[in-house]
Amino acid sequence: MSDSNSGKWKTAKIPLGLYDKIARFAQSREAFDLGITSKSQAITYILREFLENKPLKSPEHEPIQ
Repeated sequence: MSDSNSGKWKTAKIPLGLYDKIARFAQSREAFDLGITSKSQAITYILREFLENKPLKSPEHEPIQ
């Protein structure tokens, strides 16, 4: 049986220390209040918030020419 979501998700490796922080956040009251019930949902929420609320290019961090 094929997973209908298999083409919609990708896996990325993250450092263990960061994973531990994400796991703690996923169990927090703040996550509960946001409706987050898993580490996967926590990661998705954190990344989406960062990418939607932060400019991807900062004039302070221009590439070295």
